[in-house]
Amino acid sequence: MRGDKEIDEVIDISTKLFELIPKTVGTLTFDENEHLIDTSGVGRELKKTHIQDIFKKANEGLGKVGYFTFYDDHHGLTHVFKRHDGKTTVIYTDDKKEE
Repeated sequence: MRGDKEIDEVIDISTKLFELIPKTVGTLTFDENEHLIDTSGVGRELKKTHIQDIFKKANEGLGKVGYFTFYDDHHGLTHVFKRHDGKTTVIYTDDKKEE
């Protein structure tokens, strides 16, 4: 069972990602056991099957580098990071050109 401190740290990281990565529109965070532990932005709107598909695709592409980017038809450019603490963070960014 996760403690409040760990949950607060995950939420804090998601909040910082919105500030640090331009055009971030949503995030998903998975723990080391592949359980979804945090969502933000468009990540909150995703259906369970879509989240599972994204996680599977991300794990296939991560490899040894710990970073993977792909285009998702529904939510645009998707970045996946395997963190040093074993958690995986998925970041959706708006890939639309500004007019």
